[in-house]
Amino acid sequence: MSTLSHLRKPAALSLPIAAAYLPLGMALGLFVDSSGLAPYWAPIMGATIFAGSMEFVVVALLLQHQTLPAVFLTTLTVNFRHVFYGLSLPVTRLVPFPAKLYGVFALTDETYSVISSRRGKTLDGHQITGLQILTQCWWVGGTAIGALAGSFIPPSVGGFEFALVALFLVLSAEELLSLEHGEVLVYLALAIIVGAAAHLLSGARVFLPVSLCSYVLLLIAHYFARGQYE
Repeated sequence: MSTLSHLRKPAALSLPIAAAYLPLGMALGLFVDSSGLAPYWAPIMGATIFAGSMEFVVVALLLQHQTLPAVFLTTLTVNFRHVFYGLSLPVTRLVPFPAKLYGVFALTDETYSVISSRRGKTLDGHQITGLQILTQCWWVGGTAIGALAGSFIPPSVGGFEFALVALFLVLSAEELLSLEHGEVLVYLALAIIVGAAAHLLSGARVFLPVSLCSYVLLLIAHYFARGQYE
């Protein structure tokens, strides 16, 4: 099988991500340009950071001249969810070792959703790497377009940010429809309730980490319970 035909599937799977990354990347490029930074910083951040929402935060941190510890804590808070992605990332499929390193670096919400989906689970290591490279190219391309076209797009034009919302709605619906165990939906609902309660009671923005921790603990308990009774 030729390399091009082997990458046909990840290329097709990257298209829905491109539909989200291009407009959102353009929004980042516009934000960089309007913040007074040199336009080339947008694609540079896309190539070296590649963390989506964190790149918007980085622009604000640069403008505020924040310290390195502040940047570290902010990054940990914003991207804390990636800790849980790593638990099920098929790192063993990624070869050679540099592909593993790149796989960890280029792990985003969108690529993780695709890799974890029914179609994504059939990808081999080279296809996963190809998918991640393509999605990063879409992102960097979007930031470059936004940075270069910043002066030509009216400020009143909006709606770029909804592209990611639409993508996650479609991916979530597809994944929920393919679930084989109804208990998972119950655990998901319980985790959301616990996260919402923690958020309301504490007044802090702890919904996402608390929900994720609760969901993982419920899945671990479910795994051991099934092993005990089977």
